[in-house]
Amino acid sequence: RADRGDTIEVLYARPGVVHASGLRSTSPYLWSAMQAHAPGVESGIVERLGGAAPPTWVVRWNRPGAYGFDRDGEISRLVDDRYRHVATVRGRELLRLRADAR
Repeated sequence: RADRGDTIEVLYARPGVVHASGLRSTSPYLWSAMQAHAPGVESGIVERLGGAAPPTWVVRWNRPGAYGFDRDGEISRLVDDRYRHVATVRGRELLRLRADAR
């Protein structure tokens, strides 16, 4: 259950998921082709997940290393440290920001 003002980050980009959620995406790139080719995408993901206003919800759509991302494991560490598993829907993990990570 999302609350008013909640945000979402889909790793790595699925506009249909964002649309169906009714939440605002924290990512400027909603299409995987943009995620895969735009400069600075990975550092942007790390900044959003590790920042002071991280997305409320994260959907693990792709494996962590998709598009050559997360070679150093930083995205996975941030998600594991700051989010808790809520559900698995059609094989995709849905996570919510931990209260102590806000």
